[in-house]
Amino acid sequence: MQKFVLDWDVMKTWPPVLWAVFFSLITFLLTLFIIIFHYYLIFDLQLIYLSWGLGLFIYFLFMGRKAKDTHIHHYVLAMIVLSFIGYQ
Repeated sequence: MQKFVLDWDVMKTWPPVLWAVFFSLITFLLTLFIIIFHYYLIFDLQLIYLSWGLGLFIYFLFMGRKAKDTHIHHYVLAMIVLSFIGYQ
């Protein structure tokens, strides 16, 4: 797993097992997104969470342009994700 780097120059040399891990992760994340959004529609929360997601995207878009190197700690990213899934 040391070669599991998301850079195209490195990804071109991945063995098939790393491609399987990569596509499994993508499939899992897309499935999770679809399930969560389905529940947002059931409980009529889609506007709130779409606004929150759009706000985060715009914030990181504009702040990322000013920064030479953007670094987000994994726990900060986890807190953002937790705000979307409503974990108590």
